[in-house]
Amino acid sequence: MTASDVKYGFGSHLLLDLFGCTHDKLADVSYISGLMDTLPAKLGMRKPLASNIFKYNGGSHEEWVVSGVILMGESQVSVHTFPEKEHVFIDVFSSHG
Repeated sequence: MTASDVKYGFGSHLLLDLFGCTHDKLADVSYISGLMDTLPAKLGMRKPLASNIFKYNGGSHEEWVVSGVILMGESQVSVHTFPEKEHVFIDVFSSHG
């Protein structure tokens, strides 16, 4: 096998690091759940399973998060919000280009 035989880039991976987001939306488990329920279809992905959303209370007031994940075979969507820091991280991977 030569270097020209190797194929790279099967799929898309999007990482978002967003700051200055609305505290109330980042803190709202129902809002994040709704986002996770609708986002895959908007991206052309099939969502065979329900999303898993939870609120985690860290060691201090600023460390609590709302997180969620959807696993879809060869794809996934995850979100981690930090309401007190007005920050959210979203990770989307799809092996279907």
